[in-house]
Amino acid sequence: MRWELIILDGSDKRFPLPPAGEVLVGSAAECAIRLAVADVSRRHALLTVRRGKISVLDLGSKNGTFVAGQRVKEATLAAGDLVRFSSVLAQLMPVGSSWDEGEGQARASGVGSHRQLSPTDEMPAGEDTLGIGWLLARWGREGGSAMAVTLEWIVRTAGARGAAVLLLEGADRVVEAASGEIEGVLASGTLVSTLSRASQRARALETIALEDEAGEVLALKCIETCWLLLALKDVRPTAGQMELYARAVTVAHRLDH
Repeated sequence: MRWELIILDGSDKRFPLPPAGEVLVGSAAECAIRLAVADVSRRHALLTVRRGKISVLDLGSKNGTFVAGQRVKEATLAAGDLVRFSSVLAQLMPVGSSWDEGEGQARASGVGSHRQLSPTDEMPAGEDTLGIGWLLARWGREGGSAMAVTLEWIVRTAGARGAAVLLLEGADRVVEAASGEIEGVLASGTLVSTLSRASQRARALETIALEDEAGEVLALKCIETCWLLLALKDVRPTAGQMELYARAVTVAHRLDH
């Protein structure tokens, strides 16, 4: 059986794996699976295919390699398993599989061959886990909004006051979902005009600061006219966390639409 690694950032990039051998993952130009993301190490991890079995080995990366939300040094992978290289989430799939695309399978399987987390499981604490397994399990619930679940996850992992996803349609705005204390930010009379001007020059994953009397607010551009608003408490998320949030919002938007 031939395998491929699917990047779950909305781009649906696919990296076929060889029938046997080693594949280097990282941000360096020589990597066969190159992830040009700031928080991915140059030589981040090594995928090995041997006798039909696939394993992942972390190469001492700064921000870690995770399988089913748990940081690992080395792990054996199976079909549908979810692997995160720092903030970049990917899924191992058979080439030519009749299953749905990577994120669709993630919704159905939760965490592949590992224990699935139920919707009532506690959110893992700390930046090392980020609750990816919890998020994917909740995405798999029937009839629920992936975006609403994603914002709940963002608020909890960031320790924020609230979050919302805003879609700009000309001079109008559509609040796709909101969680926590974010109403005051959304009620701002200058919010739409500020983000509309920023949309013309901002790149995807770019963050701008907004004024709010209750505390710091960040606006993160996810895709096209889609913005994530994050009302902070005392701690500002790292660049890696912000990029992970943007990627999660992008996938959730696709799942809901």
